[in-house]
Amino acid sequence: MNKIKGIFLHCSATPPGFTAEQVHAMHIKKGWSGLGYNAVIESDGTLVNGRPDFWEGAHTYKFNKDYLGICMIGLEVEDFTDDMFKKLAAWCRYKMEVYGFGIDDIRAHNEVANKLCPVFSVEQFKKDWM
Repeated sequence: MNKIKGIFLHCSATPPGFTAEQVHAMHIKKGWSGLGYNAVIESDGTLVNGRPDFWEGAHTYKFNKDYLGICMIGLEVEDFTDDMFKKLAAWCRYKMEVYGFGIDDIRAHNEVANKLCPVFSVEQFKKDWM
């Protein structure tokens, strides 16, 4: 397994209430081997584990081998609750501790792809929650 260098943050671009299971089904329909993320945070703040860290993700083209991916369910900035951000921060802090990378290694998908994902500011998330 490659050394994990950081995390890419994502949003599902689906309405609140969508589930990790539904995202998994969408990824299967794309021909993937299952949910592309290492974790998903659902609208009620529930964290659902996805691919194990040792299994290459399918979330950020050219970075899947070295970065974990976590997805927040939502389409608009207003869809993301404090409970969701608290869970995201806790998951990120845990992975930082396990793998030894820093806060600057928590990145937005839109940094490396022509996408809006995530629709919230990762820098603001790190300032407010980390």
